[in-house]
Amino acid sequence: MSKLIPLLIVLALVGCAKKSEDTKKLLATYSWVGTPDSIGQIVVLKGHAYGLVDTNATVLAEPVYSMIGPYVQSVRRVQKGWGRTNYYSEAIDPAREGAIDSLGKVIVPAKYDAVDGFWRSDDFTLVALDGKVGVYRIDGKKVASPTYDRVAFVYASNVVWKDAQPSKKKRRGRRKGEDSPSAEAPPLFDSFGLAKVQRDRLYGWLDSSGTERIAPKYDDLNSPRTNNDSAVWYRKGGKWGLVRLNGKELTQPIYDDYIS
Repeated sequence: MSKLIPLLIVLALVGCAKKSEDTKKLLATYSWVGTPDSIGQIVVLKGHAYGLVDTNATVLAEPVYSMIGPYVQSVRRVQKGWGRTNYYSEAIDPAREGAIDSLGKVIVPAKYDAVDGFWRSDDFTLVALDGKVGVYRIDGKKVASPTYDRVAFVYASNVVWKDAQPSKKKRRGRRKGEDSPSAEAPPLFDSFGLAKVQRDRLYGWLDSSGTERIAPKYDDLNSPRTNNDSAVWYRKGGKWGLVRLNGKELTQPIYDDYIS
């Protein structure tokens, strides 16, 4: 035991020296260095742009952002641009939002007016651009470009990043040290893997792979009731008809009503 104590002291001193060297490296490289967060990552500033490093001074995200948010639901909100306008209130440096994961990998490119945040229980998020709504998955796959007026009854004006509050509720796949919402929101897609979409006041069904199962061309559109349903009722011109979930119409819209 007496021989072990000096060894532990030496190892501790080596660790402190390494930490000191990493700190010096950060201070020499960046004009501002933040404090380590709950997962040991540090926001840094170089020139007028923010980046992300770990406590070993390893670069996770290059300093290209005007803002890097806290680590929530396995991702961070990032922003490019400062939202500057000219004398005529025209955007000359628009602020664009995106998201990166815990390793700095881009999940959502910073080119949207707003990102909803991956706070839904099915790990999908909404993005907004020029008044239209699109969908991304947490692994970075773009499910749908922002071409819809609303998705799952959410308009572009309602797409706002949700800063989650700490909670004791456990969530599958959540990393140690990250925050989670006090209450999970409903999934974006229903139990059939479908989300109702609207474009130009007409409705359709989008599935979670990004395929328009039914193009948005109906005045109204019902939901499937069971997994065995292969067709749903649609309304067009004040009349009802049946359409398959592959978009093929089974009947013309000739009925005044239907029996569910």
